Amino acid sequence: TWDITESKLMEPKRELGIEDEEEGADFYCEDFDWKDVETQCAPIVAQDFPRRKEPLPADNPWEEFYKANKANFFKNRRYLTEAFTKLEEACRKAKEADGKAVRLLECGCGPGNTIFPLLDRLPKLFVHGFDVSPTAVALVREHPSAASGRVTAEVCDIVRASLSSEASDFDFISMIFFLSAIPPAEMDSVVQKLVATLKPGGSILFRDYGRFDMAMLRNHRKGNKVAEDCYLKADGTFATYFSIEALTSIFSKAGCSALECKYCTVRLQNRKRGLTMYRVFIQATFVKEESL
Repeated sequence: TWDITESKLMEPKRELGIEDEEEGADFYCEDFDWKDVETQCAPIVAQDFPRRKEPLPADNPWEEFYKANKANFFKNRRYLTEAFTKLEEACRKAKEADGKAVRLLECGCGPGNTIFPLLDRLPKLFVHGFDVSPTAVALVREHPSAASGRVTAEVCDIVRASLSSEASDFDFISMIFFLSAIPPAEMDSVVQKLVATLKPGGSILFRDYGRFDMAMLRNHRKGNKVAEDCYLKADGTFATYFSIEALTSIFSKAGCSALECKYCTVRLQNRKRGLTMYRVFIQATFVKEESL
């Protein structure tokens, strides 16, 4: 655990197990001051550590991941309508006006942990998802809710290819723990490619790992660093931990301005293991310029 002064921390909002970290963290924030974490963790990140284990040589590590885990690893993200009220408001207005469905592009959709909770909550929502893993996309297509006709999905390695021609004219794009898995040298081009599918004035809903998250320190001590704030894990997947400045720069180059961009700091306790976990996420809403 990190030696953060107890007087600067609020009591934890919930008690969770390791497997519940992401689900429990949902949209809550400010359990502790991010600046306190930066003060204590920046010297650690400045040190070099030898790599302990080489990554697995997989052409598509996410396909290997979903072959092994199917839909059982990540929990459904039921907090998103509360974290991003703009999406819920747009769907409410569409329902009241009996208008067209609100169109959402879900990036790195996996087996649908973002898609299906949103469809359950928002009857005026249509979602198109994509993922690099054929196994994950098959799980979306086979889900009982896919029969509604309100969800489609395609296999796409967005680093090397473009989405199908039908994937366009979106009102919203969701990037929920997606961009951190993209190789850092490709992030600008990937974001620009995706923003091109968004209507002018449309919004990107973003949630991912923040700089100095406890997992960042764990990866750093394992010697996994490959670029600034980016680590290559043993399973061959990337994990980038974003600062507000770096993230807003990426989207600014794609013609988007930040409506909101903040750190969400969450302290979790696992009494069984005697652990206190200091999680840092970054949550943002970006808006595409009307002239683009």
